Amino acid sequence: MTKEENGSYSSKPEFAHEMKAQGLIAHWIRGEAETTIPAIIDGKFDTPGIDTDTLADRSDVNSHSFLDFSDFDIKRYHSGYEQGVLPVETSRGCVRNCVFCDIPTWHGKFRYKNGTKLSNELIHYYEKYQVKDFFFHDALCNGSVKDFKLFNHNLMDYYTQNNLPERHFKYSSHYIVRSERIMPEEDFKFMGSAGAECMVIGVESGSDRVKADMRKGFNNADLDYNMKMFSKYGITVYLLLIVGFPTETRDDFNETLTMLKRYQPYVADGTVIGVNLGTTLTIEEGSPIYTDYSKLNIVGTNGNRPQGPDWHCETNPTLTYKERIMRRIEAQEYATSLGYTFWKGDDQLKLLMDNYTTRLHKLAGVIH
Repeated sequence: MTKEENGSYSSKPEFAHEMKAQGLIAHWIRGEAETTIPAIIDGKFDTPGIDTDTLADRSDVNSHSFLDFSDFDIKRYHSGYEQGVLPVETSRGCVRNCVFCDIPTWHGKFRYKNGTKLSNELIHYYEKYQVKDFFFHDALCNGSVKDFKLFNHNLMDYYTQNNLPERHFKYSSHYIVRSERIMPEEDFKFMGSAGAECMVIGVESGSDRVKADMRKGFNNADLDYNMKMFSKYGITVYLLLIVGFPTETRDDFNETLTMLKRYQPYVADGTVIGVNLGTTLTIEEGSPIYTDYSKLNIVGTNGNRPQGPDWHCETNPTLTYKERIMRRIEAQEYATSLGYTFWKGDDQLKLLMDNYTTRLHKLAGVIH
């Protein structure tokens, strides 16, 4: 392979084609296993998603069977949990359509498990494998607020019926910020009591204007409310940020720094357990910003299509790649001074600097 490829999210899975052409694989799957693996077992290789550039047909998540871990030594992969931890899926897709995210494109219309089915799945794993800790590995646990509420209430009912304490189970998940009208305080109380442990939140920016450009679907007032509730009911938070969105001005970036300062008390009380500052905005194939980049006046480098980190915004010319890196460094230095911890923060900075150096060499003619 001579070209970098973002796995199954590329328009054509060149790596899979090459592997099959060399006889290194028999088949590849693009998309969901629920509609392809049974077809492979039955020898129906002309099924969409099997050896095709197109995605497999999508499945009904409420028809999925519970996973069978009977031949899997869960405790050998305990990740620090005494009885081990198991992955669970609450939904596929997303109810939102953030301009930088490719999930809606590749996963299609949002599909979610009924709250009763989801709670029964956790109960099943506990009763069969004695596991009490779970990680929801999809994009969000509260896409269907109705079913999320039902799920938490069902767990509380199970605890009561079996003389178990609150938070007998623990679950962590990606989560989207909801307004107080949609999720009043009672919902957070039940979340905490049912076992919500850590919520991973795509905050992205401290600027309401930039969040609106991103189509995040919430504002700072909504986020402040959620943070207050998380702290009150013992739910920890991991924050995801994007430094250097195309429309981000210096004033917008300063609002992000102000937000970090505003949430420092939540770092001190243990509510915020970390922050991921990323590697500035990269434009991914399948995202709305990739498809309709001209809407934000984005152009690529040297006349190429905007992709990855190779772009600039014509209406925000001071936001160069160098400036994005400088803001990313500043954000980490400032957050460090406030006591935030990071996921691969230094590694991300090294990647940014390596990419920047490579670009300079190309411009100088060192690399052809």
